[in-house]
Amino acid sequence: MYAIGKVSGGISQGGLVGTSKETIVNNSYYDKNTTTQSSSAGGTGLTTAQMKQQSSYNTWDFDNIWAIDSNKNNGYPYLKIFEENME
Repeated sequence: MYAIGKVSGGISQGGLVGTSKETIVNNSYYDKNTTTQSSSAGGTGLTTAQMKQQSSYNTWDFDNIWAIDSNKNNGYPYLKIFEENME
């Protein structure tokens, strides 16, 4: 899972997850630049450039599930199942 949209709200907002005492988030990321958030209760903050590099997602399955292509989905990862619909 990842987030790239601008986040706004109250004091409990985060780049991927708002403040929560019991939130457990693994292998998830948010774009620190586009979300305008420097922290999150879960997930790892990456720069836009890092978000567009396969090496940033070391546990994601790019052989079977995920794909990344600078010409598709604005360079962000996408699920291979949706590849036919990508422009």
